[in-house]
Amino acid sequence: MNLNDYEKKYFSTFEAFAETVRFILEKAWLAADNLPRPQSVQCRAKGIESLRRRLAEEGKLDTQTLEFDRRDLAAPGSSSTPIMTLTASSHRH
Repeated sequence: MNLNDYEKKYFSTFEAFAETVRFILEKAWLAADNLPRPQSVQCRAKGIESLRRRLAEEGKLDTQTLEFDRRDLAAPGSSSTPIMTLTASSHRH
């Protein structure tokens, strides 16, 4: 996959994936009283401009293997710009 493929074909898939993971985690927290709950859950797909900037920094704007070159497209917490952020809280709901 290249940057154009990500932007035109797959960005919405990664957005949906992030939302699905958030939904599953929120349902799990609701179902389990003994789990600590995060203060907030945020998710998003890697932004096109941010991705373009990172690829340019690495000299990989023309990559055809984006999914291998940038592991933070769908892996929460795998880079400095994760698609999902969990903020811990000591409060129980």
